[in-house]
Amino acid sequence: MKIIIAPDSFKSTLSALKVASAIKEGFLEIFNDATYILIPIADGGEGTLNSLMYNQDGKIIEVRVKNALLEDTKAYIGITDEGKTAIVESALACGIEQIPPKNLNPLKASSYGVGQLIKNALQLHVKKIIIGVGSTATNDCGAGMLIALGAKLINKSGQEMNYKNIDLNEIASIDLTHFDKSIYDKEIIVASDVNNPLLGLNGATYTYGPQKGATQDILPILEKGMKNFSTVSNNLMHKSYQNHPGSGSGGGLGFSLLTYFNATIMSGIGLMIQAKNIETLVYDADILITGEGKIDEQTIFGKGPYGLVRHAKLINPKILTIGISGSLGNNLNELYNDGFDAVFNTILTPGKLEEISENTYQNIKIVSSNIARLLKVR
Repeated sequence: MKIIIAPDSFKSTLSALKVASAIKEGFLEIFNDATYILIPIADGGEGTLNSLMYNQDGKIIEVRVKNALLEDTKAYIGITDEGKTAIVESALACGIEQIPPKNLNPLKASSYGVGQLIKNALQLHVKKIIIGVGSTATNDCGAGMLIALGAKLINKSGQEMNYKNIDLNEIASIDLTHFDKSIYDKEIIVASDVNNPLLGLNGATYTYGPQKGATQDILPILEKGMKNFSTVSNNLMHKSYQNHPGSGSGGGLGFSLLTYFNATIMSGIGLMIQAKNIETLVYDADILITGEGKIDEQTIFGKGPYGLVRHAKLINPKILTIGISGSLGNNLNELYNDGFDAVFNTILTPGKLEEISENTYQNIKIVSSNIARLLKVR
């Protein structure tokens, strides 16, 4: 029996590799003679760098950047392909997991650190930059990122905006005179964890703003700012990407990367499938186990486990696909219709979040063992 274990991370709790290890331990209790292949995945969000670098030749470089609240923080850049490719993970600069929930504020959160990461990558003389844009605390449409790379945002009074205080509603023009043009010599690949557009009820603000700290009264303010920024950008660049799938990823980072960087956007999990040669691995596999911290209605917008399972079923319709999640949302019928054979919850007993998090590894192992027992009696 060949079993592929390819989970995403359980955010703030376990890395994708630790989740995979826990699942394998549970299955080994029942199927100790199976062939196991562990593939920690990510979809462009948190964990993308480590997942792409796992079992790959290359190196990881430490840099200093600003986080979403413009505080100094440590981040990393991956270098692969004999120094030709850099991997940048936006979540390492302005990730939502780095900010205490009480301090989340998308009106002030900045993508400036993402621009710093890209600037560092440009100085490494690579030919390609892969930019994961998911799991950010930001909703600034990449405005902070542009400033870090030399752009000037001018307000309606004709004054340049300080990178510490950007109001998308006040932007009247953008000056690219000092923008780092070396970016145009590189192949830019955007790994998006979702396929949402920039604007509208399914856009960046209304879909993901609440989890970034946006209350109902400020959602219209954020959306208006996004619309203003996209209008100014479209007029300047003679492009229109606000409806493009994935332009709403990373709080609008996808939009600016498409508009100002001539980037190519692709699903993060699609990139992972390609990089890890998953098509070949699932071709003759019996079971595929994936998962993430929460599987819910947002999963169908391009999240890793969903994309992975759909692709696996196309390659190998007979493969059994199982999802393991810290918690489950409602309306999962579409997941079952699109490839999942079963999805399981790993919270075994009620408790405080801290207690549940401490037991996550053991709970995943127990649930995995129980799944394996069920499969053995099929």
